[in-house]
Amino acid sequence: HQGAVGEVLSQGRKLATTNTHPDQLEDLRLQMKVLNERWEKVRELAMNKQTELHQLVMKLQLEQMTELRRWMTAAEDRLAVVGQAGQGRDQVADQLAEHEILLRDLEGQQATVSSISNFI
Repeated sequence: HQGAVGEVLSQGRKLATTNTHPDQLEDLRLQMKVLNERWEKVRELAMNKQTELHQLVMKLQLEQMTELRRWMTAAEDRLAVVGQAGQGRDQVADQLAEHEILLRDLEGQQATVSSISNFI
């Protein structure tokens, strides 16, 4: 819309240079001034909204990264506890079940990782 506003102002300036009655010229200048002021106000509001949205996105990204960091620390703790493979069949089966749960949790975090990656 900036182009359209600029075109209207340009046409107004051209019209102002023609033989125009002084009252009409004053009215034209006033309308151009009002149009320009309104355009600047809309532009300022749009920039403020863009800044507000950017700050919100950054806040949400930081929250996601903090939550992912917490989850990763917990996952690392879980892996550290696993240690060596068990000696007996039951012990190995239990470790395998825990590992499968961890893998499912890891896959569940993939959406968060992708979301954060898309922000960057």
